[in-house]
Amino acid sequence: MKKQLASLGVELCDVQGIIQPEKNLLEHTGFQYDWSVVSPSRKGEAAEAEDARGERVQFLVKSITKQIHLAQMGYTVRPAPIGLMNQRIEDEEGKRRSISAPHPIESNWISTIFDLRAQGILPDQEICDRINAMGFRTRTRKKRERFSRKIIGTEGGVHLTPKRMERIITNPRYCNVVQEKWTQGKAVLAQGPSITTIDIFNTANRGKVYIRQFPNGEVSIEYNRRIRNANINNPTFPYRFFVRCPECGGNFKGSFARGKLGKRYPGYHCSRGHKYLRKPQKDLHSVVREYFSDLNFSKQAQNLFQEVAFEVWQKKQHQTET
Repeated sequence: MKKQLASLGVELCDVQGIIQPEKNLLEHTGFQYDWSVVSPSRKGEAAEAEDARGERVQFLVKSITKQIHLAQMGYTVRPAPIGLMNQRIEDEEGKRRSISAPHPIESNWISTIFDLRAQGILPDQEICDRINAMGFRTRTRKKRERFSRKIIGTEGGVHLTPKRMERIITNPRYCNVVQEKWTQGKAVLAQGPSITTIDIFNTANRGKVYIRQFPNGEVSIEYNRRIRNANINNPTFPYRFFVRCPECGGNFKGSFARGKLGKRYPGYHCSRGHKYLRKPQKDLHSVVREYFSDLNFSKQAQNLFQEVAFEVWQKKQHQTET
């Protein structure tokens, strides 16, 4: 830096008087070389710079050590993602700490994303359209020039896309779980309220990110986990396990029967303690559609049924995963 300033005709000086003007050691001979021009205070400058470097290192050690300790305790030490905000609280020792708390506006977007994704009814693009209709926009921030740091514009403020939604639902911070390098890759429970629950988070991720909570309060994160799931949503037999057998009252099962010519015929059947009973798929589907075609439900009843069905489905899903 001194050489760059000297090339511009600028001479450095400091309030402590450590930096001295450069001197030509061959001045008495009338000659000058690059190596003969030295600074009498070079050693003092180097010692002062080394002392400053040591103080900087000590300051960083104290500061980073404290932040690592707070991160392992579940406190917030980094900027909050969309939907959350950092909030200062006072702990039991009377010390000021930072925790993540739901944002008054953005948290509604995030919780709705998890709920809709957990229900598994709407495709990702339709979920994005609904959230964007609620006013979703990413946070805006100032864009600065690399060297001068002058503000040259802004970035952000865009709509939700399926790719951006994928990054949101895979972030465990929304259910108060933190895993980062300062926790040494270990998942810890964060301090403060959460936007969604661990069960809904696991259901929304469908095994891509799975959080397991142990009785002692510890948590762990698994990735690309294969979840056991009975295939009750077989499109060929959508009414199996729902339509009752007229003989025993049990649930009909669905399967294919092979004919003499090798052709497969779909149908519903039951044989629990009685003679084997089988109904062709086409006939049973026709009866079910005819029965429900005359039923009309109010909007209030539809919403209530959806809430109850989702609650029961969550319990069944949790039992299957555990």
